[in-house]
Amino acid sequence: MSGETVSYYGWCATYCDQALDGEIPVHGADPAVHGRWCRSISVGADGIAPDGQPRTVYVEANSEYINGEMPADRVPLHNKLKNVVGLYLHGSDDPDIALTPGEARQLAAALVYFADVASRIDQPAPRLPR
Repeated sequence: MSGETVSYYGWCATYCDQALDGEIPVHGADPAVHGRWCRSISVGADGIAPDGQPRTVYVEANSEYINGEMPADRVPLHNKLKNVVGLYLHGSDDPDIALTPGEARQLAAALVYFADVASRIDQPAPRLPR
C-alpha cells in the first residue's frame, strides 16, 4: 500500500482571492505559484498579549490546494483541510489552526458569549439600595 499516489487536478475555491484577482489561473495552477492554500480575504482583530505587546489575529476561509500527485495515505488529511476556517496567529502562510465550519461557528458563539460576560452584559440586574 505504501508508495501509492492519488492524482489531483487543482480546482480553486470560489473565494480564492488570488484567482479572483487574476494573479493565478482559476484552475490547474502550479502549486509552487498558487501556494498551498486557496485563501479568501483576511479579517483581522487587534488585541494584546499578556506582556502588553500588540497582537493581531487573522481569520479567513481556506481550502488546501493540490494539483498533481499526493501520497494516498495523505488523502484523509487533505479531505479535512478542503473547506476550513483558518486562524492566523503568527503571520505565516499556513493557518496556525484550521477549524471545520461547525467548529468555527462554535468558537464564534463562545466568543460572543464570553464578550458578553467580560463586559458584564450577561449579569443579573443590580440591586438598588433601600
